[in-house]
Amino acid sequence: MPNGVVQNTERNWLLLIEAVMSAGDVDGKRRMDLKRLFCRSKAGLVLVTAFETRRAIQGFPGRPT
Repeated sequence: MPNGVVQNTERNWLLLIEAVMSAGDVDGKRRMDLKRLFCRSKAGLVLVTAFETRRAIQGFPGRPT
């Protein structure tokens, strides 16, 4: 399960939030795992990686410096 799940009923979205400190960022493998886990959901899935600070983002490949 993701660290957090938020439902946006206006847009019919589920925001699946991963805290980078506990699970790492949402990479390709994690994206597939989450999609599989929520495959029965009729809502659109929005995958989010949450960082503690903006500075923490800089330590991950493909992130702004």
